[in-house]
Amino acid sequence: MQIPFFISEDFLHYVWKHKLFNLQNLTTEDGQLLQILNEGMHNHESGPDFSNAKIQIGNLTWAGNVEVHINSSDWFAHNHQNDPVYQKAILHVVWNNNKQVFDNLNNPIPTLVLNGRVSSSLLAKYDKLILNRNEIMCSDSIPSVNKFEFFSWLNRLLIERLEVKTSALQEIYSSTKGNWEQTFFIVFCKNFGFKTNQEGMMALSRNLDFKILLKNKDDLFKLESLLFGVAGFLGQEFKEEYPINLQKEYRHQKHKYNLEEIPVEFWKFGRIRPSGFPTIRLSQLANLIHIQGNLFDAYVRNIPASLDVIQSVEVSTYWNTHFTFLNPGQVKKKSLGKSAVQNLLINTVAPMMFFYGQETGSLEFRDKALDLLEKLPAENNFIIRNWAQNNIFADNAFESQSLIQLTNNYCTLKKCLNCGIGNQVLKHEVG
Repeated sequence: MQIPFFISEDFLHYVWKHKLFNLQNLTTEDGQLLQILNEGMHNHESGPDFSNAKIQIGNLTWAGNVEVHINSSDWFAHNHQNDPVYQKAILHVVWNNNKQVFDNLNNPIPTLVLNGRVSSSLLAKYDKLILNRNEIMCSDSIPSVNKFEFFSWLNRLLIERLEVKTSALQEIYSSTKGNWEQTFFIVFCKNFGFKTNQEGMMALSRNLDFKILLKNKDDLFKLESLLFGVAGFLGQEFKEEYPINLQKEYRHQKHKYNLEEIPVEFWKFGRIRPSGFPTIRLSQLANLIHIQGNLFDAYVRNIPASLDVIQSVEVSTYWNTHFTFLNPGQVKKKSLGKSAVQNLLINTVAPMMFFYGQETGSLEFRDKALDLLEKLPAENNFIIRNWAQNNIFADNAFESQSLIQLTNNYCTLKKCLNCGIGNQVLKHEVG
């Protein structure tokens, strides 16, 4: 049997791990009867591929490591002969045996050849998955997947996605020395800048202690002076009364709190709609703090009582007639769009609730995060539309987040062998 064009060690790991090969009359290359008692634990780090395996060769039982290669000569190509860790190998599993391998005492390491023992249907399905140009490589085989298994995998993917996000939150939480309010402010600001102005919003939130904003939450004018001042927007000459007064107020606040501005170059206005300009976002943020006060309490501890507020938050009077300080325009109310609100809830509030529950050991907040995602509409982006074209439809954000995780971390990287759905597809072919 020829090697399939796209065969890989990962595929051979998969075959060995799940014993997807003919186990009848199993022998080593030197003709000794072989019985697999335990295939071992799959090692994804450096070192032998499987540890704590147990096999019987002839009348002797062996426990130790199993190494897997396409060609047995790969043992030398990977320089295993000079690494003591590999000298305890009890079995060498290969597709082709083109060179004998020895241990440190010059004894031949028993070899099992899989070539000829793997079904042609499994090989064909594997080749089809890897060669498929559709980003969702198993799209035509999904109907064969058990629905319970499919949705169980999606549930696991959502937790996986939230855990990835919480690892980033952990870094921010540590940098604030365990300050939940400041942590949430930083994360919220970053996502409030959306894709274009995340960097600027992140820099602003790290330069401005949220406690200062809370002290001034009852005065919208002071909140705007603090935000626009630290953002670097008040360092120019103005002709209108409102920005001039903001500038004067910020000078006082700067001296009082020893504040520093971030470079105004952080902010980007190109290729975004005027309603999404950073100046508009800062005014909306000021209004939100003015109304809600402690954002962490409002959106994490007391969810969902405050969701209506964020959906209706607008800008101050000055910004109803402006998009920037220097360009007045027609009167127009500017509130957050529905998709922007959903984005914030999905990518800020839910992960923060999950992280808070994780840090405090409260299952209640972890469950609240999942419940929030179940109640929110599914995202509408290229990934979700692509799944819809393959007759997989996300009913809510819980499912759309799972599909995004599946696409980015498995489908795009062609990690079908590590995917619960890919496993089901392959097992169905040989089952």
